[in-house]
Amino acid sequence: ILLYQNFTFNDLYTSFLYMIKLANSNSAKYFYFYNGFIPSPESVKNAVLSLTHIFSKFQPDSNRLQFSGYLLTILFGFFTIKLFLKRKNNNKKDILLYTLICSAFITSIKVAGSISLEIYGTYFIPVILSAFISFVTFSENKNKVKYCIIITFLCILTIYYTIADVKNIKKENLCTLYTAKGKINISSIYINETIELLEYINKNTKSSDKILIFPEGAIINYLSDRSSDDELYYLIPPNVEILGKENISKRILSEYPEYIIITNIMIYEDFAQGSFSKTWGKSITEKIKENYILEEVIGQDFKLNVYSHH
Repeated sequence: ILLYQNFTFNDLYTSFLYMIKLANSNSAKYFYFYNGFIPSPESVKNAVLSLTHIFSKFQPDSNRLQFSGYLLTILFGFFTIKLFLKRKNNNKKDILLYTLICSAFITSIKVAGSISLEIYGTYFIPVILSAFISFVTFSENKNKVKYCIIITFLCILTIYYTIADVKNIKKENLCTLYTAKGKINISSIYINETIELLEYINKNTKSSDKILIFPEGAIINYLSDRSSDDELYYLIPPNVEILGKENISKRILSEYPEYIIITNIMIYEDFAQGSFSKTWGKSITEKIKENYILEEVIGQDFKLNVYSHH
């Protein structure tokens, strides 16, 4: 698929450089420390509290149940090494098995500090579960009972997370947004502002206009059929750190998109940041204010500042 999309070696090399920058960024380091990926007394304490809460009340104490992530990673690490050391005569099936196990192990590391309900962790569990089923398929008979117990536990964990997700979704006060692209469920916190913004775009902009939404908002580009920027459509803290604030500002002034919309959304506590315009994107916002005109302010608590260079 990538080759069909004209993916080149240079693209691969650029992506590799971005990954190196991301791994060394302060935002990413804080993210993994905050979520318990880097062990600390605080993350261990939270994991123990999560475990206690799970078995005492059978409900999530927060969106991050750290214990589950730690447990999956520890189990995979232990059984992968054990199986690798025991199997002396490896064949093609073994290579496929180890590939699956290693992939699932890497996946479990991704959620080592937490399994985020409604986001990534829930989808990782079936992948990890499939690898344990492979353990049973390829393991010796005397180990099948042991692995079946582990698989049963993971099945229960999967069902538990599914139920928890459904409960959380029901608690969310969602509204249905009817658009030309279909129906979309959206939080009531953003529904009115989203409708007003789409109406503003359809009324005041041309279909050829480029609209950038910071820190993110590609769904608005999709719903309004307005293009964005291939690099600047998702400026969460680590991406700003990777791309560089000066480079972002230069690209904005060189490309000169017709409209820039800056929101005050604050959902990036994992990176210890506030809103885009006041913290990690402050200098970028100041550069925009110097070269653009504030055309419209939509919303009160949740605000969208619409800038134009006309």
